[in-house]
Amino acid sequence: MPWYQKLNPVCWVLPSPQFSGDQKLLGLKSVLKTAGLQALTAVNIKGKNNGAVKFVFTAYNYNRDRAKFFRSWNSKTSTLSLSNNVNLVNAIHASTNAPVTF
Repeated sequence: MPWYQKLNPVCWVLPSPQFSGDQKLLGLKSVLKTAGLQALTAVNIKGKNNGAVKFVFTAYNYNRDRAKFFRSWNSKTSTLSLSNNVNLVNAIHASTNAPVTF
């Protein structure tokens, strides 16, 4: 937390975030580079028997007060909704945000 935010009296009484979500997103983008810009369905990680590994990122949707799932495969039988427009960096970012509600 920057020094100037510690001067806010509200932070003396209430808990405050100890990290910056914006800085975390920039860090993820710098580490994952072009691989992070791929849509989740385009990420191809080879697993056992050379098959594609399926993965799910979970996050929390505050507006709807429920879990949000980002999955890497298309399936008509899955009960998880597919978010086609989410790339790898944004799925990781959403799943690693702290659940702060004040």
